[in-house]
Amino acid sequence: MVVFHISDVLPPTFGLKCPTSPLLVYAEHGMFSAEVNWTEPVATDNSGDKPTVTSNYQPPQRLSQGTHIIIYTAEDQSKNRATCSFTVEIRGVN
Repeated sequence: MVVFHISDVLPPTFGLKCPTSPLLVYAEHGMFSAEVNWTEPVATDNSGDKPTVTSNYQPPQRLSQGTHIIIYTAEDQSKNRATCSFTVEIRGVN
């Protein structure tokens, strides 16, 4: 009997679901921050199993003025990884 072992070498993919950068949001009047909401990207894997997705921020998120980099990482059962990142820019109101 011959047993074949096939390795999964392909990383997960976020497809076209990663938000476009920069996501521009204006601070709330009288404040130096804004509550930001975005649609979280969904990752898929060629194995058919759902990859584990982690992120440094979760929506909704209150962010201070400035530029923030949001990073999503997807990892499949074979430890292959893919990332989706975008920036959120919070600007003050004049």
